[in-house]
Amino acid sequence: MTDVLLCVGNSMMGDDGAGPLLAEMCAAQPKGNWVVIDGGSAPENDIVAIRELRPQRLLIVDATDMG
Repeated sequence: MTDVLLCVGNSMMGDDGAGPLLAEMCAAQPKGNWVVIDGGSAPENDIVAIRELRPQRLLIVDATDMG
């Protein structure tokens, strides 16, 4: 079974760059059955690819500064 880590964000937007940074770090050192997808600022564009993988788990990481 495959697990998917979907990282969301824009590296040019401060805290919003946390997702792409995590994707880069995880892709450099893959663990187990995890597939890392950098969804950028339009993660909806990756829905078809994620559905085709039929993941057992989907972990979505996004960050924002609400203050």
